[in-house]
Amino acid sequence: MKWATIGFSKNKKYFESMIKDGSMNHAYLFWGQEMIGKRTFALEVYKLANNRADISDADPDLKILSPKIIDGETKIYIDDSRDMRKFMTLKPYHGPYKFIIINDADRLTTDAANAILKILEEPNKFSILLLISSRPQAMLSTIRSRCESVKFVSIADKMIGDYLNERGINGQDADFIMRVANGRLGWAINCVDDEKIKGVKRSIDSLNEAINMSVADKINFVKKFYEAGDYLQRIDEWMNYLSHGAKTALCVRILSGLSRLYPIISEPQFNHRLALETFFINVEND
Repeated sequence: MKWATIGFSKNKKYFESMIKDGSMNHAYLFWGQEMIGKRTFALEVYKLANNRADISDADPDLKILSPKIIDGETKIYIDDSRDMRKFMTLKPYHGPYKFIIINDADRLTTDAANAILKILEEPNKFSILLLISSRPQAMLSTIRSRCESVKFVSIADKMIGDYLNERGINGQDADFIMRVANGRLGWAINCVDDEKIKGVKRSIDSLNEAINMSVADKINFVKKFYEAGDYLQRIDEWMNYLSHGAKTALCVRILSGLSRLYPIISEPQFNHRLALETFFINVEND
């Protein structure tokens, strides 16, 4: 099989060997940075294990669960997972395996996580569960302990650079994308369009501008920033950009503040706007 996923050669050889020998485990936890290629890899494992050339939305042997971000959801609820046990008890249609892939598994609610736990406690020989997470520490320890851990390490800059060069992106734009991507090829793939590159650059510039604003202007900035709705993505970009630059005292302070801010705005129960205001007010230029 020719893998579409770039990199992860050790993981590829490992799964190729297990599938060939018929020695797949019933549950795996794929973990590593966000947008590094874990979900794409999981889909390819499914195709390789079931000898499928393509995957359709109505594939009877595959179920994919994710938070419905487009609908404003940040969790995976019991309603999303209530039929998983039934799905896994049915024999494969094309076979030899039934797969459930859970993206952002750290966003399972307690009820949904308990439903997953029951599946893990009662595995069958033809069902395989792939959990994907960039925050495995936020998952139930009982779930983690029942899954084989598969780490996805950052992609080498050369691989990302080669990918960008093949698409005609080089020079300063390529260097900028690699800096923000921080080893995440999936992120780089989403940023190859000229307008997207410009958008990320504007986002970085907006951080520098906001740091130097008055308190009143910072509050107005946060209002617009919050209402735009993509602040989690923007903050992720800021953190990766700053972590690969010169470590000035200001940069260190900003990164420290962002590292405390990010987990707060990743969870729906917190006041995100207040957290954003607190961050900007407390971070000032020299």
